[in-house]
Amino acid sequence: MKKLLFFLLVLFFSLHVISCGGGGGGGGGGSSSSDDSSGDTNTSSEADTSGSTSSGDTTAVSAIICPSSSSYTADNSSTIDNSSIIPDNSSITDNSSVDNSTVRQCSNIISSKIDNSTIDNSTIRFSTIDNSTTDNSTINYSTLRSTNDNNSTIDNSTLTLSNSCSSDIDNSTINNSIVCYSTIENSTIDNSTITNAIISNSNIGNSTISNTTISNKIYYFQTVNGSVAPTAAGNAPYDPAHGATGVATGKIISITFSESMDPSTVTTITSGTTCTGTFQVSTNSNFSTCIPMDSSPSASNGNKTFSVDPGKLSTNTTYYIRITIQVTDTHGNNLSAQIEFSFTTGGS
Repeated sequence: MKKLLFFLLVLFFSLHVISCGGGGGGGGGGSSSSDDSSGDTNTSSEADTSGSTSSGDTTAVSAIICPSSSSYTADNSSTIDNSSIIPDNSSITDNSSVDNSTVRQCSNIISSKIDNSTIDNSTIRFSTIDNSTTDNSTINYSTLRSTNDNNSTIDNSTLTLSNSCSSDIDNSTINNSIVCYSTIENSTIDNSTITNAIISNSNIGNSTISNTTISNKIYYFQTVNGSVAPTAAGNAPYDPAHGATGVATGKIISITFSESMDPSTVTTITSGTTCTGTFQVSTNSNFSTCIPMDSSPSASNGNKTFSVDPGKLSTNTTYYIRITIQVTDTHGNNLSAQIEFSFTTGGS
């Protein structure tokens, strides 16, 4: 009897242990399921990193555009954000948007919007570029705002609040921008600063232009330094004044220009009567002969004023002075027109 009771107790406990083991197995299964779920998450994350992401997941976009391949296409209103690096020889077209990104070399950007990005050695057409740097690129039919541009060719575009240096700009509108060391043709320039550039066939308004060669221009309300042809300065540039009478026979003759001139281009004769040199004095209005000066012209007032000493002038005689257009300013710009004035000496 005791043996039977002992056997039954052993059997009961064995069944209980088996039952608990099965429950534990169920718990283990639950733990395994949790691990599998975690594994699925990791796998999904890895898939996202490699590019297997849903189109709505904007966070993973930066990873999707970092393939090792040298070609990448973003189109059909794609969005590229968050400091992405777009590889060489890429194509960004069809109303795509590129923000806070670096676009590598030799890419085509067409009909897209580029913000806060860096673009090098690329072709950009029909796009809007804001707050970006575009270097060594060809830009056509685009709008550039608050951009920095160097060594690019810009055609048929609008530059606003932009900096552009060492570029060729044609058929464009430039507003509130800084352009330097560039060639600007057939363009409209307003409220801008242009330095060390070549401008031709352009309309220039409310701009500051310095050290620049301008040709075939229409300009208004601009400050021009060393850019256009110099002239005689102000309302009283001559001494003696034009038309003055009773001038002393020992009078020094001088003229003041609108800007500093190149002294080597202001010359006169000191012997003979042939009207050579650029600062000529004659007693006849057709300058068939000229009067030699006692010495070469002297410069003063920062090379704006030049004087000649004719020695003793004749009394009661009208003298004619001619400054030829061969006189140039310090930037090599010739006089806008020949300058002539006259005066008459007194009787003693």
